[in-house]
Amino acid sequence: MGDFVVLGCWQLDSRANFQRITLDDRRSSPKDLCPDIPAVLKPEEFWTFVKGKVRSISVSLGDSLPSAKARCPECGGGFDLENRDKYVREDDPSSLHSLTRYTGKTMQEAAQATRKRRDGIYRLNMEIVRNDRNVDLDTSAPGSRRLGWVDVTPEYVIREGDEGSFTHFKYYHPGCHTGRKAHRQWNEFRRLFTAAGYGAFALKSLPNQYHGDQCKCCAPWYDAYTQIGLIRLGWRKRVIEIDWSGTGTDLVTMFAKEEVTKTPRMIHAWGIEDAARYLRMSLEALYAPVPA
Repeated sequence: MGDFVVLGCWQLDSRANFQRITLDDRRSSPKDLCPDIPAVLKPEEFWTFVKGKVRSISVSLGDSLPSAKARCPECGGGFDLENRDKYVREDDPSSLHSLTRYTGKTMQEAAQATRKRRDGIYRLNMEIVRNDRNVDLDTSAPGSRRLGWVDVTPEYVIREGDEGSFTHFKYYHPGCHTGRKAHRQWNEFRRLFTAAGYGAFALKSLPNQYHGDQCKCCAPWYDAYTQIGLIRLGWRKRVIEIDWSGTGTDLVTMFAKEEVTKTPRMIHAWGIEDAARYLRMSLEALYAPVPA
């Protein structure tokens, strides 16, 4: 069996690899720009067909297709041939989940039950379990035992308090995912300014300034209107960029000891805690309350 590109959205090869094909925005497929693309093409035929019509294409290995049972956690809607290539897969960073609902059942029964869930894909590792009861305080014990992990078999009967290791991911419709990320980002930055001591502020969203408005799956950036002026901030992969150009002030000397990327009007914060600290320093430097 050879390699094929199917519906202009996925590439399948003879090694059973499944690869998703997307455009620059990470959501659209070549079929959006080439609606007349044949349903099945060999790779060389596909590249010849899209040449000159599509500027840039990404091929991601290890992606997967939503099943007929999958449901978007935000709206509850499903996925079919009409929106077959319009989905965003989000991996759960936490692989540890409670098995309490399966107490009294075997690991194999729990694994079969979780595979039927519609709110995402859950794959339970049937060979390990964590429970506070299993914690071994002996410093000579293996690290996993000191954390409460033990090896089990698929026939192991789940006890109260057991937790399992899952491979877990969910599928979202693009619009639902964008709204979810925007809401989560707004809440995160609202808490950030509150933690930094800003008593009154307003957040206005704007297109992602790192990936640009071409990216349809990126969280927005925000203009924050504060008592010290306009501050712009947003995520750039692993850092938060804080730009205080709108305050009309050069604060770079205040951050001289910070070994991060910075300019007279901007600094990169490695995480929320650093961002809160930088914002607090800016507030203390620029805001002088009127004495009562």
